[in-house]
Order: sequence, then C-alpha cells, then structure tokens
Amino acid sequence: MDLLIKGIDKNENKCKVCGKEVYSDIIIEKSLLCHYCNEKIATMTVDDFEYNFYKDRIRDWLLSNYNF
Repeated sequence: MDLLIKGIDKNENKCKVCGKEVYSDIIIEKSLLCHYCNEKIATMTVDDFEYNFYKDRIRDWLLSNYNF
C-alpha cells in the first residue's frame, strides 16, 4: 500500500488526539501523539470506554493526511 502525503501539517507541534501543544516533550519531528495520549493508548484494551474515542481521532487524522 502506498501512502501519499497531502501536505505538511501546520500544527506539527500538537498532539493529533488531544490537540495539546507541546514544545519539548515527546512531540519532536512531527510525532503523532503526546506523552499522555501515548501512555493511555499503550495501556488501553478494546473493552475500555475510551477506546473508540482514541481510535476515531487517530483514524480521522490519518485519513485527512494520507491517501490510501
């Protein structure tokens, strides 16, 4: 599967899930998630209440930035 980048994200210093703007934390070089969201997702199971929220936010961001 080839991914075609639509353009450079102007909000590259923001987490793609919560929108938190981070300058010196885990978002470096256009990373996708902040430290808090990364920890939440890493410890989450499919049965957790927040699972669909995080899944939908990440899916929406991927679909808005890449052509599959």
